[in-house]
Amino acid sequence: MVYLAAILIVIGVALFVAAPLLEIVRGAEGSVDLERGRLEHEGALAVQALRELEFDREMRKLSDQDWSELKQQLERRALRAMAAIEKLDQEAAGRRAPSPRAKVARIAEAAPTAQAVRFCPACGKPVAGRVNFCGECGGALSVREMSMTR
Repeated sequence: MVYLAAILIVIGVALFVAAPLLEIVRGAEGSVDLERGRLEHEGALAVQALRELEFDREMRKLSDQDWSELKQQLERRALRAMAAIEKLDQEAAGRRAPSPRAKVARIAEAAPTAQAVRFCPACGKPVAGRVNFCGECGGALSVREMSMTR
């Protein structure tokens, strides 16, 4: 019984140690996923560093010149990672890169349409969405009473 437990432990340790080697054998598909993960991580690090840079600037820990130089470096790093991810996605999909005009059209289609602004008849404050009471004064709202423009 003890020998069986020892053999199972040895097999478990061997599989644990061999797992990274099995990842390498997996092939090109796995390497694309690994590269994408690395690029996403690099982009996320650059974005986080930009946030921290803004915080340091607000706390007056950096001069404007240092902030400007560091910001440019971090933005370039983030954009390089994003461009590389986009290139990997396009290669995986097997299609050419969309033109800038097509990108703008796609963004415009996805943008939400403007809705009419509503105002509370009691206090005149803007009211968001379809609510029954004003968030500012607590007054009851009805569709007929509310003006759509001011």
